[in-house]
Amino acid sequence: MNASGRPFDLPSDRENIIQVTGEVRNLAIAQIERQYNLSLQDQYYRDYINKPVIIARDIRLAPDSTAITLR
Repeated sequence: MNASGRPFDLPSDRENIIQVTGEVRNLAIAQIERQYNLSLQDQYYRDYINKPVIIARDIRLAPDSTAITLR
């Protein structure tokens, strides 16, 4: 779930790695909507109720490992 407050479009290149930082918890739609001020379309999440999800506070393309090494 994107609770970062910013839209994130998945890259078209499946080789890109996404880095997500947030909280892992079981999906309780009403509770998550209230806590993170989200409006979720329940029909898309029914199969995931009470299953672990990541509540993403930050989503970005993961840095290239060589870029990390060079810093």
